[in-house]
Amino acid sequence: MSEKRLSRSEQRAKPGAERKAQGGAGGPEWVSAQSDGLEPRCEQARRDSWYEQAAKRLKDESKNIKGSKENAMKSEVWAALLEFSQQSEEFAQAVVQGGSFQDCMAAVAKGVGGSISDLEAYRRAAAFYFDGAKVEFQMKIQLEPAKTETPEPGILIDLSDFF
Repeated sequence: MSEKRLSRSEQRAKPGAERKAQGGAGGPEWVSAQSDGLEPRCEQARRDSWYEQAAKRLKDESKNIKGSKENAMKSEVWAALLEFSQQSEEFAQAVVQGGSFQDCMAAVAKGVGGSISDLEAYRRAAAFYFDGAKVEFQMKIQLEPAKTETPEPGILIDLSDFF
């Protein structure tokens, strides 16, 4: 048979029923676990996604942070790294496969005098795991006229009516 083999991107673009019709059910990527169609084996991979692995690693390693500056910054840097990992699977992979969170926090605290801005700490942490990563910050102010409370309608009594 001269069947055309589909690339992975073409396979992802095809609905499950079409894959099954093309014999995809027996392939390594698909199992028929659901009655309404095919379920990708990559479901297990999704459960163990790079983000989840990064989150677990950062959580486990955050307990081993030493140094007062590092401990003061670790929770905010940890939260920022989790956010970056959610934004980019590639960054999450770098966190999983890169250096330890303890080494990251040491790099963030290196050369810090009495203080460091949050943004600079996040930049250093991102660069530790992914060389060349840039962290952008956007801050907005929205000015609206202050809303004044309108008095509730009540009963107005003129005392002269009683005379």
